[in-house]
This record gives sequence, C-alpha cells and structure tokens, in this order.
Amino acid sequence: MARSSACVPGGIVRRHLRSLVAVLTGLAAMSGFVAAGGAARADTTGVVSVISVPGYGGLLTTAASKVYLATGSSSGILAFSSNGTELPTIADAGNITGMYASPDGTRLYIEHSNVEAIEVISTATDAPIQTYDTSTIPLNPLVPWQLAQTGKWLFVLGHPVGGMGSSPYVIDTSQPTPTIRGLSFTGIGGLLMTVAATTLAGGTVGVDMQESGTNPNSAAMVAYTFDGASTLTQVASAGVADLASAAFDTTNAKVFTTDPSASGSVPVRNFGSLALQSTVTLSPAGTLAAVTADGRIVGGNNAVNTDAPTPITIIDYIWSATGAGLDELAVTYPQQNATELGSLLVVPGSSNIFALSTNNSTNSLIMWDTAAKPYATPNGAAIPSIGTGAGAGTGAPGAAGSGGGAAASTSVVDRISGSDRYATAAAISQAEFPTGGASAVVLARGDDYPDALVGAPLAAAKNAPLLLTTGPTMPTVTQTELHRVLAPGATVYVLGGTSAIPTSVTAVLGQLGYKVVRYAGADRFATAVAVAGALGNPGTVLLASATNFPDALAAGPAAHLEGGAVLLTDGNAMVSGTASYLGAHPGTVYAIGGPAASADPSATAIVGADRYGTAAGVAARFFTSPTTVGVATGLDYPDALAGGALLAKEGAPLLLASPTALPLATSKYLIVAGASVTGAQLFGGSAVLPDTTATDIAAALS
Repeated sequence: MARSSACVPGGIVRRHLRSLVAVLTGLAAMSGFVAAGGAARADTTGVVSVISVPGYGGLLTTAASKVYLATGSSSGILAFSSNGTELPTIADAGNITGMYASPDGTRLYIEHSNVEAIEVISTATDAPIQTYDTSTIPLNPLVPWQLAQTGKWLFVLGHPVGGMGSSPYVIDTSQPTPTIRGLSFTGIGGLLMTVAATTLAGGTVGVDMQESGTNPNSAAMVAYTFDGASTLTQVASAGVADLASAAFDTTNAKVFTTDPSASGSVPVRNFGSLALQSTVTLSPAGTLAAVTADGRIVGGNNAVNTDAPTPITIIDYIWSATGAGLDELAVTYPQQNATELGSLLVVPGSSNIFALSTNNSTNSLIMWDTAAKPYATPNGAAIPSIGTGAGAGTGAPGAAGSGGGAAASTSVVDRISGSDRYATAAAISQAEFPTGGASAVVLARGDDYPDALVGAPLAAAKNAPLLLTTGPTMPTVTQTELHRVLAPGATVYVLGGTSAIPTSVTAVLGQLGYKVVRYAGADRFATAVAVAGALGNPGTVLLASATNFPDALAAGPAAHLEGGAVLLTDGNAMVSGTASYLGAHPGTVYAIGGPAASADPSATAIVGADRYGTAAGVAARFFTSPTTVGVATGLDYPDALAGGALLAKEGAPLLLASPTALPLATSKYLIVAGASVTGAQLFGGSAVLPDTTATDIAAALS
C-alpha cells in the first residue's frame, strides 16, 4: 500500500500522512507491460517502461501476482497481471481514499471518502466478497483511515472531523459478520502500521506516529502489542522529527523511516524496541522508502513542482556478520520528468520497481527493470544482480569482477547426488550414515509427494534416513542402501496407504527381515496427522499447503528443531482433520507460505514473496546461527525430501534454488549466515542445479 498527498481528492491530507509504503508479497517477475484498453504503453531506453493512466495521483498496491491502481478520476480499480497485461477494471463507485492488500495477498480492503464501510475484494476473482460496516469508526473525508493486518486482526485507525485525535479499532476477519471493537490505547494519533508476520518482537503489531498538538514537529514513533481482546499496550517508543514514510523488513525485524527534513537520512531501527541500529542515506534526499521481503531498500525523491528528471535511488543492504550495521550500495536509475512521485512499489521476487508519478496533472505508471545492474557490496562480498542471480562484476566465475567481488571458492559446498532421485536419496543416506548404523528407515513414494511431505521430522526423530520407492517394486538402489544402512530386525516406517506404497513393497521388506510400520490415513491430511501422532502429538505445528510441495519441504527441518510436526492444509482452506488436531493439541502454530496463512489466519505467518523467499524466511526465523545449510531445487521435490531428513537431524535449514539462478532471498540468507556456516550441502545432480549454483552459494557464504 502506498499513501501520498495525491491519494485524496484535492491533495489535502495531514502533513505526517504524506506517504505510507508497505511492501507486500506474491508478485512474480515482470518483464514489461502489454497494455490493453485505456492504458497506453511507451517504451524508453529499455530500462524504464511507462503506462499512461487516467487521473492525477492515486493508490498503488500489489497482491496475488497482480498490480492494482486506483486513481482519483477513475470509477474503478485498474488491474494488471504479473506480465503487465491490463486486466478487466474492477467496478467501483469512485471516491476511493484507501486501498490495502492483506498480508497473504488474497484480499483488497477498499475505503471510500463518502461511505462508512470497508469493501473486501477477492484477488482471485477481483470481485467483492464482503462489506464491513464501519459506521462506528470516525470518518474524516479528508483523512483516510489507516489499515494494518496481522493474522486475522485488521486494525483501523479513525480520524474525527475537526480534531487531531485518532481512535484505533480492530476487526476479526475470520468471522463472517465481524464485530468492530474499539481499542484502548495511549496516544494522539498518527499512522498505524504493521508487518505481515506476527513473529516479530514478542507480538508487536504496530508502529504509530504520534504528534504533539502544541508542537507538531515533536513526535514519537511507538510500538504496541495487542492482547487479542481490547487493548494496545505501548512497549517501546523513539523520538522522531517527522515521518514521511515507513517500510518493514520482516526477515531481519527492522523498520525504516524517512524524514523530509533529514536530508535523505533513513534511520534503521529494531522493530520491537525501536532502538536505532544504523542509518542509511538516500541520495539524493528522498521521502519514500520501501523494503522487499528479501531485504532491498528502495527510496526516491518526492519532487514537487519541477519538470526536471527526479532519480530513483536503489540501496541494496546486507546486515554485517558482526551486527555493526549495513553494507550499502546505491545504484541510480533514470526517472521520467515528473512533478511529483506519489507512490513507490517494490515488486517482491523480481527485478522490477514501480512508481506512480505525475507530470502536469497526468499520471504515469513507471517500471524500472533493475536486473541489468550487477553490483557488489563495498566490503567485496559478491552478491547477485537483482532478480537474476548472476555474479557481481564482469569477471569469470571464481574470479574477482570489476565490481570488486572477491574470488569465490566452491570448496565449502558439497554436492550429494546420484543418477536419479532414488540414487540421490541413497547417496544422502550414505552421507548421513557413512558406516551404517541407522536406527530405522523412513520409506516414501518418490514419484508423488503428498504423503512424503511430512517425513523429515519423523526421520530425524527415529534416527533414520528417508529413502524413496515407486510402484509395485522397490528400486534396486533403494534395496541396496536399505541393506547397508539398517540391520535386519529394525523398523521401516512406510508413509502413505497402499495406493502410495503397495503391499508388494512391504512384503519384500518383511522378507528382508524388517519390521514394517505404516503411517496412513484416508488422505494426505490424515496421513500427516498419523505421523504427528507418531511424534507424540506435539503442540508445535508448522502448517503448509498440500497442494504444492515447496513450503512443506522448508518446514520439515524447522518442525524437528522446534519439537513439532508438519500438518497440511488444502491450499487456502483448512481441512477438518487438521483443525481437529489443532483443537485437541493447543500450542504454537506457524503457517508456512501464503496458502497456509490464509487457511489459518490465527497462526504465526511466515510468508515470502515466492517459494524461495518463504524458505529463506523459515531459515531466518528458526535457524539464526547454523553451522551448515542445505540447498535443493525449488522446482521439484524428491531431492529435498531426502535432504530435508538429513538437515533435520543436523539442525540445519533447507533453502531452495532455481536451476537458472540462486534467488536473491536465498543469497541474502546465506550472506548473513556465513558468519556461522562452515559448509553447505547441495542436493541433486548438475542437471537439476548447475555447478554455477555451487559457485554462487560459496560466494555468498564467503
């Protein structure tokens, strides 16, 4: 969500409400715009693309792989797909003063200056699904409500007409007809802002900008916790002169703010304590800032009444291993002539940056493709070009480039692979148990993933490798490794029913002298519950979607570390078996990935911009100082299934990589973790992840 002075008809807005930029997740890479209907495309140098859009000023946000734009003169909300194609306009009566996307990207919340209600739009269908009656919340047509959501709680800050005071309210979005509750809190108003995840700083839910009525330039930024009932409690505060914009880095639990009077200085504070940790500088001085899920800071001028080009400054930061501050690099990209830069939007998980700018009362939606700018940090640690995963500088892999990157070595990266997925699983077992001696073996289907997704915590708990089978017969390589690693008389735990692993396979296991214990249910969800039962029915649960594999794979090692289990949702929907387990075994529940977060809004959400960002977010949340890490392809599951079992036993995270590049989110985590990591394991052959992936991992760790 972005707020600026152009967001309200007439440009009238309180001084400290000039801009609010909150970066959300879920938008795939864009390579350019393909316009249809009323939006016109104009290409410039190839770095910048421009769409002319109606109106003057507006609101810009992103959710569910789409970009949404509401302008003051349009009667609807413009929508664009992830490749820039203009989608059908969402019908709306106009007078839109606020547009906020839910953290999971499934909803848009729409405010109007003349209606005491919040309209809820599904981003799956781009159609209204609900309306919240907010007649009890003070409505000032000139000052929009501020919205912020954490889990199921949607916070609303109302502003009475003619007064400076502000009143916070909360809506339970999990209810079909929610009650609007007023909250007790101390302060006289300002911005209510929050992050998508509830895992930060002991449950902190908001940062509020408060101004003094007698001295508007004497202000405080305040962090609150919410008791889940009726009270916001102040837990920290920090003095600030003014607040033009703010953005959150959920991975590192930091908040960035810009002050229009501070000459481009951007304080970096801990989200919970608001303690000042570092300062970065936007050059030229900027009043807009945003942070991606993978840690890029973006800032730019909020130029007014000038036709001179106003540059956008991109600052890529990496937290130093000592915690002393940031390694920074600024790269400037040209901007079109503009009288005002109203909104700035980072597209998570891609190389694109968007801005809504105005020039002589004409709107333009501008895109910068930053992928062509390779760079390195000033301390010499090479990092990928934004969105490409390519190495820094112009030198060959392993050599220092012109950007100052250090020579990379792959000696810290150990590739574990076989001729196919079954041989790779056997090789991982050999790495885990080089002299045999496993206490058990977990056997899962290698050509279908649902039952196998929950196997990593079980394997680690049983001191067992995870091996793979397929069809009515067990592959020879699996039988050979089973005989090597496990003595007859020990137990083989089989995941899934007879449709997954038939009785012909378990019969062979019996003939080989092994005991067989099958964990199975009526479906994949029930199988996960059965495995949780084998783990002692823990209260700590990591939820992940069963309709795809990446989030559950990343959850496995973390679940074992927390003494928990992985349970499954049906995409965005909670299933009865999982819900029953959670009700019977209360404890800490984490939702890994956007679908799981939608299925259980009350869970602590760990959601990245994409599968790579979510895996990196899990690693950052649970594995702060690992000694080793594992990396597998994010496009297929078998190598990560077996690798996850090994990593769970080692107390190490599973990260994901693309065959074409090491994703920026993965690289960022590796750079930070390099202080403690002494080695990395790459699962799968070079046909799955090329040797350049190992080179990039080694460079990031060094």
